[in-house]
Amino acid sequence: MHLPIHLSIRGRLCLLIGKGDLIQSLIPRLSSHGAQLRCMDIRQRSYRREDLEGAFLVISDTGDPTLNSRVANDARDAGILVMRGDRPSAGDFTLPILQAAGSSPGIQACFQTKEGSEVNLPGKVSLIGAGPGDPGLLTVKGAACLQTADVVLFDAIANPLLVTRYAPHAEKIDVGKRKGNCRYSQEDIIRLMLDLARQGRNVARLKGGDPTIFGRGGEEARALFEAGIPFEIVPGVSCVAAVPAYAGIPITDREFGSSFGVYTIHKKGGICLNEEQWRRMAQGPDTLVLLMGKTMLATAAEKLIRHGRPASTPVALITDGTTRKHKRFLGTLATIVDIVEKNADGSEGPGLIVVGGVISAFSSMEWFRPEPEADLSAATGQETAFAILNRLMEGIAA
Repeated sequence: MHLPIHLSIRGRLCLLIGKGDLIQSLIPRLSSHGAQLRCMDIRQRSYRREDLEGAFLVISDTGDPTLNSRVANDARDAGILVMRGDRPSAGDFTLPILQAAGSSPGIQACFQTKEGSEVNLPGKVSLIGAGPGDPGLLTVKGAACLQTADVVLFDAIANPLLVTRYAPHAEKIDVGKRKGNCRYSQEDIIRLMLDLARQGRNVARLKGGDPTIFGRGGEEARALFEAGIPFEIVPGVSCVAAVPAYAGIPITDREFGSSFGVYTIHKKGGICLNEEQWRRMAQGPDTLVLLMGKTMLATAAEKLIRHGRPASTPVALITDGTTRKHKRFLGTLATIVDIVEKNADGSEGPGLIVVGGVISAFSSMEWFRPEPEADLSAATGQETAFAILNRLMEGIAA
């Protein structure tokens, strides 16, 4: 992480190594601030450690990552500030992103080379947790990031009303992965995110729940770091706690359970849990929260009983949690499969399984009663589209 510190370079030697567009674009800007410039073209002679002598700061953009790394290591050994053009986040400083005159906050200015070509500095990517479905659970910071975005990449679980309300003028790209319909693979999403940021655009990556709780936010953050693209992680309200709470179930409660564990039944590559993992789960925390578990309900019940959980243990299956489609099915490990088969109508969406004594608390904690789909027929002629959206978003998810 870099602190926003302003350095005076007037009269100080700045060494620029390389002859690419970035280096050429920096020459007039650094010169205008009074810097003494030494420009080194590695096509004319090889770099030597002695070239750093007397430099206040060094910018290396040679097109060769190995050479850039060597320059950076030599500069640090000599106590000289260094920036790598290929990996800005790995250096000691970054250059400020300039705003084009009169542009919107999300549009970044270009440096111009002496040949007249333009070089975009990379935009910033915000990995934003959208919450589990109820649009009211988006954080204030998440909304602010959406408002400054040039383009939004949103998941299937993220409520589309959030994009409509907070990023009305941004380009919107649906990259959601739905069962049986994956238009974009995870690799495609990362590639698209990097390409957009390299164009100098501010990207909002809107993900359901929290980005780092089974949301692949770690994979995306690492890809951004390796590409040298600035990014931030904006945590979101996770379904782990929110969905049971909307169903009247606390995941911890001194009367019913003091520990909990969160599991995803679907591992990378479609591999299911092995018997040892099921055994540790069954004999583990008081409360189990199983994500993306609707299609695995029968397997989960059978495995947990086999590995030691009493068949009488309370179980809840919650589908479309926190939205107006919210449903809750209650039973035990022995009965839950039959209960769901008899009462589900096939329209249910993503499901979350809760296993444990905390489910017994629901009788005195039931508070969320999903409202029917909003009726807009009563809207007056004076109501704007934004006002109608506000009505839709008062605790209701589409």
